[in-house]
Amino acid sequence: MTITVKCKFWFQDGDPATAVDDDEAQELRWAPDEIMKWKADFLSTVSKKLVRISFTFHCTRDWWEELQATTQVRFVETEREARRTTR
Repeated sequence: MTITVKCKFWFQDGDPATAVDDDEAQELRWAPDEIMKWKADFLSTVSKKLVRISFTFHCTRDWWEELQATTQVRFVETEREARRTTR
């Protein structure tokens, strides 16, 4: 069973009014290449961590006890707002 975790990222620049000079003010802004690198690093890191963890689900319903599913968790980026589902 594959579990997909959808991640939406947003990046907020720091307040340039708190900077001592123009160089520091520039450091408080996210550059597009920094954003792309941060997101790629995050998705890679969490995916690698969860590969080492194994989850197995077992059914507890009568006569179905032998049924099981091994999981794989994957993280993907999405632009959509979070939506809570209940089942």
